[in-house]
Amino acid sequence: PDDPAAAAAAERADEEADEEARKRLAEEEERRMEEERIAAQEREEQERLERLAALQAKARAREEEQKKHEEEAEEKKRQQQAILGKGKGAGARPKLSFGFGAKK
Repeated sequence: PDDPAAAAAAERADEEADEEARKRLAEEEERRMEEERIAAQEREEQERLERLAALQAKARAREEEQKKHEEEAEEKKRQQQAILGKGKGAGARPKLSFGFGAKK
């Protein structure tokens, strides 16, 4: 303690230890911030994927609804053609004629 060289060496050692501790803390803080940034990116990506899945489901539902309407319209058209005796749709029935002039 009375030796100035020893006191200076001890002070330098303390300063070096403090500097090392500061470096470690700064590195740990940097790592923590990077981990938080990555976690935030992962959350954003997950949210984006969830929004995309919701949009795809909505589009599929819309397509199914449109297909259903088209099929209903087609069925209605077939029924009308069958009633009128026109067309060759699945619901159409052939015209039957009886009596004179019937084709044989």
